[in-house]
Amino acid sequence: MDTESFWRLTEVERRTGLRRAYIYKQARLGNFPQPLKIGARASAWRASEIVAWIASRVAAADAIRGRVDQQTPLRSKVVAS
Repeated sequence: MDTESFWRLTEVERRTGLRRAYIYKQARLGNFPQPLKIGARASAWRASEIVAWIASRVAAADAIRGRVDQQTPLRSKVVAS
């Protein structure tokens, strides 16, 4: 049986490189996983959702980079002698 891990805000900030205000704003807009209330004054995120969000961001960046690489021909350096 797999158990789900939960990350508090400091761990989410560390893993994503994002700051508190941006994380909560993006969660409110639906662009970032929602936190779960784990106590009266405590929230956490499912680790699996944060890992999936990071993977989706990497995939999107790779797709954009792939399109740019395919459209932009490599230029050889011209060395004057």
